[in-house]
Amino acid sequence: MKVNNSASIVERMVIPHTAFAEARQRIEQCFAFSAAKAEAEGLAIVGESGTGKTSVLKSFQANHMPARGPGGMEIPILYASVPPMQTVKSLAGVMLAALNAPDCERGTENEKSRRLRVLMRETGTRMVMIDEFQHFYDRGKRQIMLHVADWLKVLIDETRSTLVVAGLPSCRVVINENEQLARRFMASIQLPRFSWTDPSQAWRVHLDPRGVPQSDRQRFQGAGAPFRRNGLSLLPGNGRADGLSVEAAANDPARCG
Repeated sequence: MKVNNSASIVERMVIPHTAFAEARQRIEQCFAFSAAKAEAEGLAIVGESGTGKTSVLKSFQANHMPARGPGGMEIPILYASVPPMQTVKSLAGVMLAALNAPDCERGTENEKSRRLRVLMRETGTRMVMIDEFQHFYDRGKRQIMLHVADWLKVLIDETRSTLVVAGLPSCRVVINENEQLARRFMASIQLPRFSWTDPSQAWRVHLDPRGVPQSDRQRFQGAGAPFRRNGLSLLPGNGRADGLSVEAAANDPARCG
């Protein structure tokens, strides 16, 4: 039971290291000024697996959850994750589902696209977040990447929404397939992979266990094994600041043993 409790503590923890905080700030700026822009803009968050891209998106979305307003349901941020082997038609269905649309899988690509644009306007959607965007590159077919880029450019133009995509560095290839879409994108946000071997990395200043509630510290101390989730590794047992660290098992697996 103690092991399970410790794992749940790690699952809840978000360490606001410098790169994470800067990514949140850039998204906030895009969101705040989107209505005043003459044309829709885009932002790409790129990094290797486990560097916190999804956590950045979801932590920001959590501050702008759907709410019922005077004119009906308001959904300021539409979040969708791209599964492998995706198409524009199926992506439109995923996005319709995120807007709680009925029969989100019904219709052709054009019909879904029209419904999506109407619903985004009706719900006041100001930002579209697409996670795991590199899966369109994984398809390996240029015509698919070109079609996705063209479709997204039309979507953000007609809805005046800011587009935020997150994925492996290869996701930039998809964006660059449409020159006009690529021009809308600002400089990418890079989320680095942490290293055990660099003691100067800024994330260490965020790992003081005094920021963890005393009840939680007592539960994870002595659990006897590290727990890992979303790039974080909790090394329990001593309660010192270096007892919490960011996992870089690929760099030094022995340290995680």
